Amino acid sequence: MAAVLILLTIQGVWAVYRYDGRGAEDRGYFTLYVVIWAFVPCVMAFLLFLVAHAERYSARYFIFCAPPLAVMTLLAVENIFLSAKKLLSKIKALDPARHYVRYSLIYAIVVALAIAAPGGRQAASLINEDYRGIAQLVVNTVRGNPSESYVLYEANHTGTLNYYLPKMSKGGVRVEDKIRPSYEKLSAQKFREKIDEIDGHDFLIVAFTHKRLKSYPRTVRRLDELYTRHITQLDRRGRGIIVWDTRK
Repeated sequence: MAAVLILLTIQGVWAVYRYDGRGAEDRGYFTLYVVIWAFVPCVMAFLLFLVAHAERYSARYFIFCAPPLAVMTLLAVENIFLSAKKLLSKIKALDPARHYVRYSLIYAIVVALAIAAPGGRQAASLINEDYRGIAQLVVNTVRGNPSESYVLYEANHTGTLNYYLPKMSKGGVRVEDKIRPSYEKLSAQKFREKIDEIDGHDFLIVAFTHKRLKSYPRTVRRLDELYTRHITQLDRRGRGIIVWDTRK
């Protein structure tokens, strides 16, 4: 199917090129339009992430590519039947193209189910991560010991918890900084410089939201060496909070 989609792309480009952009068949323009709709957003996203040095690909970013890909898939199936018609042109009793046109709705449903069913099942069974619950853990921890000073870091590319924390703590708790996955590659000295805001606080809270505990083995090991682990509240997938006592 992938090979047919590639050939369909070439067919659309060739249809427009062949007529020099003037008087081209509507089918050729339509095919080219669908191809651009399907692939240009993906290319633009790749270039954007490449320039920003932040690769955060997620299937939901490309959901708008699903309609053109569905159309391309059906066009590809149609081309398969048209090719079969040419190969079997000597056998008059067989006309795959006519058969396809007659039962095109059935074929469309079968192809749609074959493509959408696996992703639909995955989406239906996807566990919605409880970021609000993690934020509540942070707030409860800080409120449980108001006489002590806490500093909160989030293990992620970007901050997530600052969306929830102001509402839950009335502005009293916020993420001070992020512990990025790239910190795993830092030397001990560089790592210490990155988290220098910890000094002067009694406790360090690291919240694991999008990125789980297993993404930070070296970071967690270094923090265990520097400080005393005080609280560990993680679910079975490694999301939650770890609190370190930073007092010497």
